[in-house]
Amino acid sequence: MNHMISRRIIEFAKVHGVSVIRLEDLRGTRWAKSQRKNQRKDAGRSLHSWAFFQIRQFIEYKAALAGIEVELVNPELTSLTCSRCGEVRTSRPTGRWHTCLRCGKVKHIDANAADNIAQAISGLAGECIQVPTTLKRKKTPKRTRTVAA
Repeated sequence: MNHMISRRIIEFAKVHGVSVIRLEDLRGTRWAKSQRKNQRKDAGRSLHSWAFFQIRQFIEYKAALAGIEVELVNPELTSLTCSRCGEVRTSRPTGRWHTCLRCGKVKHIDANAADNIAQAISGLAGECIQVPTTLKRKKTPKRTRTVAA
């Protein structure tokens, strides 16, 4: 499954001329929200069984083959920061919508976080960790555009 997902991400990036893919640095991540009993029984659906590191490795090596850079972004505050004005909320919004108290922008919290990762807002991302591209290929000029995964 992770091979298929990573392949589609790289194909999307190539079709749209993406030169950098930014991912949240999810080392050590475990979901705090409790799961329903039937989710815990089905290992394939368990939030704790999702292979963050494996999908990251697949994306990194396939991106290297395609000549696309991968950057890891600090995930801290990505869903609490407004992707339009940079206002940081003090607590997680109730529900699934992020409403900025400063500019009034309303956006799904996951889409808002993805925008922040794609923009790698100064101070939010800190220093992006560039993943070294170990495979050398001919460089072709590409449009500068990023996508968050």
